[in-house]
Amino acid sequence: MAREEVLKNVLDAELKVRRMKILPEVCAMGAMEFCVLSALEEGGGSLFVSEIARLLNVTTPNVSRVLKGMEADGKVMREIDVLDRRNICVRLTEGGREFLCESLQSVLCFFKRALLRLSDEDLVSYTGLLEKVSDAYESELRGVKDRKQGFGGNDV
Repeated sequence: MAREEVLKNVLDAELKVRRMKILPEVCAMGAMEFCVLSALEEGGGSLFVSEIARLLNVTTPNVSRVLKGMEADGKVMREIDVLDRRNICVRLTEGGREFLCESLQSVLCFFKRALLRLSDEDLVSYTGLLEKVSDAYESELRGVKDRKQGFGGNDV
């Protein structure tokens, strides 16, 4: 099989996995909501909307749209910053923290059950390949950023 065909097959397989709506099926939450809750938890329980947008590499209006539903569900609270009224601080509620914890447990159980279908040898191979692919993606992203800043490099 030619290298281009192999690369296309790899891309097709990766896109197939990414298209699976695992989070909504496993824990009734979309990927964006999961990312926002995780960012808040990792940020000590509160962040500004602009910080969440930067961390997730999305627009502030995108984050605000997701937060509206999360606030209605009692997972987060939004407050105007007393020092700078232009900023909105988002706080993870106890209900949001519990929901995230339960969701993480559900997702971990899902992945464990799925991965137990693979042999130990396949799991070791899979882990090694994921690490290599992750390193390759990181390296390529650095190259993309360097090219955007004018440090040269060629596209394929």
